[in-house]
Formats: sequence, C-alpha cells, structure tokens
Amino acid sequence: MTTQFESPSALLGSEGQHLGYSDWLEIDQKRIDLFADATGDHQW
Repeated sequence: MTTQFESPSALLGSEGQHLGYSDWLEIDQKRIDLFADATGDHQW
C-alpha cells in the first residue's frame, strides 16, 4: 500500500506517524557504479 499526500501541509501533518514499510532493494555493483557516476564520487 502506498501513502500519498495531497498537499505539503498533509505531509507535515503526518509527522511522527508510522507510514509503513517499503520492499527490500537489492544493491548490486551496477547500482553502486551508477551512483558513483552520478555523484562523481568513485572513491569507494
């Protein structure tokens, strides 16, 4: 289930409330490389 907010004030009104969990996201080497390319940070 997705939580959607119709306005910024509705989002602010949800402060402190549990909004649910997201699915696991697999972080593979390709995703890491794309992040490094996007940020210009290839140090790691």
